[in-house]
Amino acid sequence: IFITCSVISERIKIFIKWHPYCTIDSSELHYGKYTIVKQPLSAIMNEYDLVFTSNATNAALDAYLSGKCVISMLDPNYFNMSPLRGHGKVQFVSTKDELVDAILNYRNHHGLNLKDECVKNFFYTDKKLPKWRMVISHNQ
Repeated sequence: IFITCSVISERIKIFIKWHPYCTIDSSELHYGKYTIVKQPLSAIMNEYDLVFTSNATNAALDAYLSGKCVISMLDPNYFNMSPLRGHGKVQFVSTKDELVDAILNYRNHHGLNLKDECVKNFFYTDKKLPKWRMVISHNQ
């Protein structure tokens, strides 16, 4: 991420939120300027517009359902285990160049309100339960 941000000419602030049970000694990070965020996701989600995540994390889902732009890193040698696999509004990247493109694409579409669309398309919230009714009627 640090190398990618150095390629992009715009000023980008990096905030790192470790998994609560898997922290890294920040003295091991020698790549650039960043801020470590310790508050829970629920307390900080509205502070950020773009969220860059690892592949298999529910933090990506939290960000997506909050209407944030989500970019998830993929290892090209492993399965995509993201809970957002298959959702068009999420960008998956495997290389520095793909990450640069994803960030620049975000910059070009910044300001879109994705929250309502994301929630509507992720959960089936119709109180009439048409999909359940269809499953039940086909199994009788």
